[in-house]
Amino acid sequence: DNLVRDTPPLSKSWGDSGPKVLWRADLGEGYAGAIIAENRVYVLDYWEERNADALRCFDLLTGAELWRRSYKNPIRRNHGKSRTVPAYADNVVVSLGPAGHVMAVDARSGDLLWSCDLVATYTCEVPQWYAGQCPLIDGQKVILGIGGEKVLVAAFDLKTGNTVWELPNDGAFKMSHASILSAKLLNRDCYVYAALGGIAACDHDGKPLWRSTVWKPAVWAPTPVALDDHRLFLTAGYGAGSAILSLQEANGQITATLDKQWKPTQGPASEQQTPLFIDGTLFTIQPKDAGALRAELVAANADTLPAVTASSGKENRFGLGPYLFADNAFWIVDDDGVLICLKRRSLLRQ
Repeated sequence: DNLVRDTPPLSKSWGDSGPKVLWRADLGEGYAGAIIAENRVYVLDYWEERNADALRCFDLLTGAELWRRSYKNPIRRNHGKSRTVPAYADNVVVSLGPAGHVMAVDARSGDLLWSCDLVATYTCEVPQWYAGQCPLIDGQKVILGIGGEKVLVAAFDLKTGNTVWELPNDGAFKMSHASILSAKLLNRDCYVYAALGGIAACDHDGKPLWRSTVWKPAVWAPTPVALDDHRLFLTAGYGAGSAILSLQEANGQITATLDKQWKPTQGPASEQQTPLFIDGTLFTIQPKDAGALRAELVAANADTLPAVTASSGKENRFGLGPYLFADNAFWIVDDDGVLICLKRRSLLRQ
């Protein structure tokens, strides 16, 4: 959910000048983000000289590259090449490449544990601008949105890659850029996938719970946000705007209906990044087609959507870069690669 709950004080220890740069590393062109685990940094890069996706491991303190595991993937530049953030659990790193290649490796040695070509295995289509989904690890399972002819979502064993379960698909839903959401809805632990063509959910054993086609944007990147146990905030770019999906259960059947929907000029929306939900307030950076609030960080009360309650102001615009919340502040990387820290209360104006 991009909310860091156990961080040490960051901005206070760094001061106004920001953090000191300890080391740098050159990467191929793209947008992939890094993760940190056990004092190591992992990033799925694109190795231009070899036309290969490369999972790289660096020492956190020194920046020394400890290992690199790659596979051939000759692709053309399409707004860069690398896209996704790997996932880590139980000494395993899992990555999903731009052309739908899944790879799981030993986090210490980089030795290959298993791999899967989703396109070849499930007859699915890589979405426009390449795959942007980030793997979800839940316990000893890796959960991925597939959007294949017969399988919509699949769970794989973390260590072996064996298929644990598959959620059926009738071929109508396709792979999107959105990642799987794990949430508790209607008192059920479930996985929710915002696919191209609609949205669906299953329980933790892969049994279908509900599916809906009432809101199906042409491009879908942000993961749905659970506002409570029966409402999901949905948003997408390219003019799609946002919507609230409401779940109801009667006689053991779950139905999903649109509670509200609006354009990006009318309320909170997002083109690429998943909004943050903090203490009943939704925070998002508005897309470029949001009118006067374009590229601003805005806040909205979940119970009064789509009304915007506060914004960062027109002098603070951030583009399409990623952001998270830590040490009671927003940490945003703007379109120029500048890291910006905004205190939650001081810079969000009424």
